[in-house]
Amino acid sequence: MFRRFALALAFLAGCDGATTIVRVHYRASGKTLTLRGAEELKPKVDAEFRTMPARETTALMGSSLGGLISSYAGVTHADTFGMIGAMSPSTWWADQAILGLVRASPASPRPLRVYLDSGDSGVDDDDVTQTAKLAEVYRALGYVEGRDLKYVVQKGAVHNETYWAQRLPEALHFLLGPR
Repeated sequence: MFRRFALALAFLAGCDGATTIVRVHYRASGKTLTLRGAEELKPKVDAEFRTMPARETTALMGSSLGGLISSYAGVTHADTFGMIGAMSPSTWWADQAILGLVRASPASPRPLRVYLDSGDSGVDDDDVTQTAKLAEVYRALGYVEGRDLKYVVQKGAVHNETYWAQRLPEALHFLLGPR
């Protein structure tokens, strides 16, 4: 049974590691991807479709490097993306730079809600230790579990689309569901 909730506009970014598109995305910087999403893609979608364009109704969510980019957008474009979802974010990327970027993010604006998750299994334990550190950084900024932060560790889950799909309904409900 599906829960019914108002869905404004959600950018869902997930990449299949086997596609050519991924190689193109990997060459682009996080700054370029978030800038294009905020300044080119979102205004085009808002102009062509009946959306609720406010940051309070706009989410950016991704998995793996898409989760990392989503966390980065929460620092650089919180005025556009009021809700951030980071599924198994690649927090190890660039020597864990995202931890410092989020920690140093300006007090306003910040994302209104943040969903963060990982598994705890596989070759790299789905980077659960570093993702827990990112959750702690959000808590240190004043985010409260269950109110404006949801941090999930799925037991036995590895870093792939199967497990992200299992966690997606809970993530969408937290970010976009009724308050």
